[in-house]
Amino acid sequence: MVAELRRQIAEVNPHLAIGEFSTMSEAVEDSIGAQKLAAGVVGVFGGLALLITLVGLYGLLTYMVEQRTREIGIRMALGADRAAVISMIMRQALLLMALGATAGGCIALWSNRLLHAFLYGVTASDPWAITLTPLGPVLCGLVAAAVPARRAAGLNPVDALRAE
Repeated sequence: MVAELRRQIAEVNPHLAIGEFSTMSEAVEDSIGAQKLAAGVVGVFGGLALLITLVGLYGLLTYMVEQRTREIGIRMALGADRAAVISMIMRQALLLMALGATAGGCIALWSNRLLHAFLYGVTASDPWAITLTPLGPVLCGLVAAAVPARRAAGLNPVDALRAE
């Protein structure tokens, strides 16, 4: 089709300079290419931030379990089962994540005028977006917290009481 268009234009005016032809979908793709790149970069940085957060949470909970080895050993020696120990560690992890999600939600609500320019299809104070956005990191955080919780539940009470 491009060759036919060039021929028709040359018949009408042979001295007319003919540039490059492109389809409408190519023109649209060229116009939103920068936004797609920016969204991809922001997505990568968001993923890295989530990874760093999960590693930090894992390290914090591992340290907390290490510091409380004696206490966990005493609890298990007095009859606490694995489920109770896992539940105790997971509750503390959930409390930390709930505090972080609440702080993030408050900051998002406070800065909604700034965020409004970057959002498409939702408002900056959309209750569904504000409620559901923190669920992803919280669920990932619970997975990261499960490893130290299982490790704490697997402690031998006698070894835990001897350790110092």
